[in-house]
Amino acid sequence: MRTADDPNGPIQIVASALRELRALAGQPSLDQLVRLTKQQGPRWAMPRSTINDKLNGTTAPKAEQVLALVRAFRDYAAAAGNPLPSEFCEEGRWHSEWLGMKQALADPQSHNYCGTVAQEILAARQGPAEGTAPSAAPAEPSKTTRLEDLMRTVGPETLGRELPPKHAAALAKMLRTAGRTVELDQLLTAASARSAQAVLTLSEDAGLEIGGRLLRLVLKDTSITRMAALVKEAEHHHPEEAVGLIHLGVQHRPVPEVVSLIETLHSDGGSPFIGEILSAVLRGRSAPRVSEFLSRLRAAGLRDDADVLLYFIGLSHDEGWLLEVITRLKERRRYADARRLRAVIEPRWWRRPPTPV
Repeated sequence: MRTADDPNGPIQIVASALRELRALAGQPSLDQLVRLTKQQGPRWAMPRSTINDKLNGTTAPKAEQVLALVRAFRDYAAAAGNPLPSEFCEEGRWHSEWLGMKQALADPQSHNYCGTVAQEILAARQGPAEGTAPSAAPAEPSKTTRLEDLMRTVGPETLGRELPPKHAAALAKMLRTAGRTVELDQLLTAASARSAQAVLTLSEDAGLEIGGRLLRLVLKDTSITRMAALVKEAEHHHPEEAVGLIHLGVQHRPVPEVVSLIETLHSDGGSPFIGEILSAVLRGRSAPRVSEFLSRLRAAGLRDDADVLLYFIGLSHDEGWLLEVITRLKERRRYADARRLRAVIEPRWWRRPPTPV
């Protein structure tokens, strides 16, 4: 395994890029960097010894430490009236640089990692060679070039697992536009194992087509516990994704699993989307399945949910389907529910006065 002692190793490449960026920013002192990282919040704060360690490449930095230093350099340069080029401070690129370093460290045979951002910063610091005319400032790398760099140095599976969701979504859209379906499938498959928050953020940012593909991957053989976590996450942060998520999630699930999902949501404080789950179950379900669902809700003690489902069933204009549901409910000895549905077809039919003789 490659170590920090390798002068041309990935850790030293990242460290040298950070040192060059520090020099471009005006060489802020370690004490100033301590203050600037502390201002970013507890998660990003770094003591003097850690900053010195990462700038010298003694040990591999964490992603948060790389980003904290880049922000500190950017803020110092901006305060001094000498802002850094935006392409040198783009956090998505630095996160990709860190991923490339991590991948190279994990693979003893990897010799391809050379640090894209590091090369650009070093070129900007060195300037044109002596005796040559200064060349025009290098253009900011295009998104396509960055995509190629990412795919070559890291790979779609690693990017899908570890890239921040918003950046992973942007990469997924670029892969789709480029027609690279194999890499897109690899990225989405890896991303499908992430947390509910990451999955829904990526799905929302990637758009309807890619988001739908990702959610279908996530919901394939997903446990009830994870499905409930997805619904709760959608409730709090991604309500616009909730309806599509729910309909994908319950579309082909067996009735007992849907009932378990509702029970899990109730045990976790309930959810305003339980009504949407009840509605989704009715779509395309046969009369036997609907009657089973209603009966299982009653058996589980979910009385209020069963009453809501019964109301939804009664909204149907398909009288033949309603009559079949009533028949199935009678077979399950759910006579009270059968009578209430019968009243939808023939209001108050059981209370009619007897016909005079």
